[in-house]
Amino acid sequence: MSVTIDDYRYKLLKDIAGSASQQETKRFIDVAMMDLDEHKISVTQVSQFIDLMIHDLGYRDQTDNSKRQSGNIRIARIHLNEIKLNRKFGGGSPGEN
Repeated sequence: MSVTIDDYRYKLLKDIAGSASQQETKRFIDVAMMDLDEHKISVTQVSQFIDLMIHDLGYRDQTDNSKRQSGNIRIARIHLNEIKLNRKFGGGSPGEN
């Protein structure tokens, strides 16, 4: 069975929500980015992946979460925006976290 990029995104969202710490949240994201690179996912698809992750995390941040989950969601959005800016995908702004 082949895993789609959407399946991968949903798994990452679940991992972020269940992270024990903000450092673990960042590690999940960094590993996901390395996996996308290793599987030679196009720059366009990676950019879309990041945009959708930021969007989905923004929605999740508005739901009733524990303090830990809210902190993980916020750090995930910040980290994804930093990755996007560092990879020069354009789009997102530093204030979008």
